Amino acid sequence: MLSNGTIFVVQASMVGSSYGRIKWPGTNKTLEGTAAAILGTVGFAYFTLAVLRGLAGDLLVNTEDEDVSDAYFPIFVATTMSCCLEAWTKQSDNLFVPLYYFAALRILWFLK
Repeated sequence: MLSNGTIFVVQASMVGSSYGRIKWPGTNKTLEGTAAAILGTVGFAYFTLAVLRGLAGDLLVNTEDEDVSDAYFPIFVATTMSCCLEAWTKQSDNLFVPLYYFAALRILWFLK
């Protein structure tokens, strides 16, 4: 849901069409739009983690085993990879990118 949500789509298209100058090779999508999508999605994910941690406290996270801050790196890397895939793909990315994003998050979470 996060990778296909309104922040991802609206921010990338608004910034890319308004301020985008550098195009990805072979597409009409811009580097600036991709960067906006990465920043918006990562920012929203980090904000959501902070709010959930504040609301749930120790119920959300077992502080002896892992910390919410351990999620920052996998979220950033998976989001960056998914946004780049979305920028380069010519397929129906609304179906494929969320599946890729979920798989990347799970793999990166496991490897951390």
